[in-house]
Amino acid sequence: MHADGEIWVAVQMDLRDLFLQRYPSSGADEDIACVRGQLAASSCPGDRRWIQDYYDAMVLMPRRPTMIDARDAMLAADLARFGGANQDLLWQGFAMRGFGQFQSTVDAQDTDPVPDFSSPLANNATLNFSADSKSTLVPVSAKIYVGDYQARSTQVADTDPGTTGAINLDNTAQFAPNGTGSLTGSDPRWQYYNFTAVAPGYGIVRFRVRNLLAGETRNITIHFAPNFGSGTNGAQVSGDTLGASTNLAAVSDDDEGTNDSQTGALAGGRWIVVRLGGVGPNGSAIKRLGISAELGPGQNRFTALRSFTAYVCRAGKTPGNQTCDGSIDTGWTPLVVAPPDAFPSVNPRPVAPDLTLRYFDVDHPAVGTHVKLLVASNQCTGQASYQGDQDQDPTNNADCSSSIRASEVHVAEVEVFGQTATVDGTPNATG
Repeated sequence: MHADGEIWVAVQMDLRDLFLQRYPSSGADEDIACVRGQLAASSCPGDRRWIQDYYDAMVLMPRRPTMIDARDAMLAADLARFGGANQDLLWQGFAMRGFGQFQSTVDAQDTDPVPDFSSPLANNATLNFSADSKSTLVPVSAKIYVGDYQARSTQVADTDPGTTGAINLDNTAQFAPNGTGSLTGSDPRWQYYNFTAVAPGYGIVRFRVRNLLAGETRNITIHFAPNFGSGTNGAQVSGDTLGASTNLAAVSDDDEGTNDSQTGALAGGRWIVVRLGGVGPNGSAIKRLGISAELGPGQNRFTALRSFTAYVCRAGKTPGNQTCDGSIDTGWTPLVVAPPDAFPSVNPRPVAPDLTLRYFDVDHPAVGTHVKLLVASNQCTGQASYQGDQDQDPTNNADCSSSIRASEVHVAEVEVFGQTATVDGTPNATG
């Protein structure tokens, strides 16, 4: 319920700000009069009108409402209280967060709701997505998500021609405009949509689309770089024998929704070796890594990867380690020495933005057939503020580093690239 609450509150803060943009406060005297009920809500600044719609909606929505039930209740409340004067603002705010006109939620237990970012009261912008391999220009079947997360999310578009026509499974999606002249005005928070594109064999690409104008049609083409660490391309994963590993193949599946769990030994010193796929017997140039520490449901957030060192090896070319055996130190050349806070977090706990996939350009481009990820720390052992007793309870030692959490580490993705993906249609590609 708390995670759902974060989503709902974020939407409401957007709506509050949109209302204040339309109905700004004239000063403290007006604000105080409105708080005391001395002025009707219809004569007050936007924050008072917004909370009135919110309060009225709470008595209109059904028991155990979905977020769509709650959205519809706010729309109805505005019709009843303000004659529908703010329907466009409400739809704008909801649409920008994925609760648009064609959003679908089955019931309160639906774990796979279908997002939509269009408003029935706006001249929506249209994005047409396509994808190819940067090196060969061969079309790529990719799923496109709005936001920074792919794990446990539902795509808004799909470049697979076999799925054309189905809702959110074709290559086109509409969005409430957020550019010049739109309801969002000049506030930079609202002038872009973040996207995540994922394709088997190519890993994850993130990019940003700015300043969508009313009625605009824009073509977005993602030029993926092959992921040599992908099982789709033939990559294979092995690990150490210091403890147990439950799902090594998860780090090569182009999916942040799965991860490998290593337990039974201190996190620092655990390792994973990826024998690269699609690189030929002599290996390939490696210029960039994509590493994810994203967790799955039920996994303790202090056990996510925090820092690491990555190495490269060339099978058959390395004296003393011809097979690029991860248990042998010889033959491994440092590729990336990650900072101690490669996956940053602060008290009271790590959160998803700290753990999702990050890109690391290699210190010195190298040719290799294998990449080794050596864990330096997990969140528990690498963040000093999580160490030492965390509470005043004398019967409980809340020192993370002395608990079982120090002997568990999770890695979701090890992606290996020889080039950087690019995106046409926006100057703000971050893939």
